[in-house]
Amino acid sequence: MTYRSAYDNIDSNSINDDFTVKPQSAGARLQNMLGRRLTRSTTDNWVGGVLSGIGETYGINTTLLRVLFIASLMLPGPQVLLYLVAWLIMPTN
Repeated sequence: MTYRSAYDNIDSNSINDDFTVKPQSAGARLQNMLGRRLTRSTTDNWVGGVLSGIGETYGINTTLLRVLFIASLMLPGPQVLLYLVAWLIMPTN
């Protein structure tokens, strides 16, 4: 498994002399996000690997995603159903 971070698509032209990353335009960030393939994680999964797959793909802390998901269960809505659908349609990495 390879971990992809927000900095994977940075080339040497986008790094400043002091090794800081030059800011990207909104269009470039959107293209980087859309170019990633969303998969379920098989290494950091608790239930189905959906939330950890989202976290790995978009560089979001998986613990934060899990806490937010559990908190969202207190609100009415189809959270569990959406999780199960994502579990079924997302391929494993």
